[in-house]
Amino acid sequence: MALKELVDNHPAFQQPDVSSVPNPIMAERHFGEGLHLYWSRQFTEAEKQFQQAIKYYDKDARYQYFIGMAQLAQK
Repeated sequence: MALKELVDNHPAFQQPDVSSVPNPIMAERHFGEGLHLYWSRQFTEAEKQFQQAIKYYDKDARYQYFIGMAQLAQK
């Protein structure tokens, strides 16, 4: 029990979750890759890239739009 408490309260394990911090640059990178895949008609892979873009920055409507377009193309 003491070991669990030590691990749970150790400062090294109390780092903030950086994935929750918006990163528009990484979002644009995934969006660009998604566009490349989308226009290459690789809709499943494009959708995954657009979803990654949203994970990094969810305030850009283009990401949502192209997810919808990629899904529509997949039927």
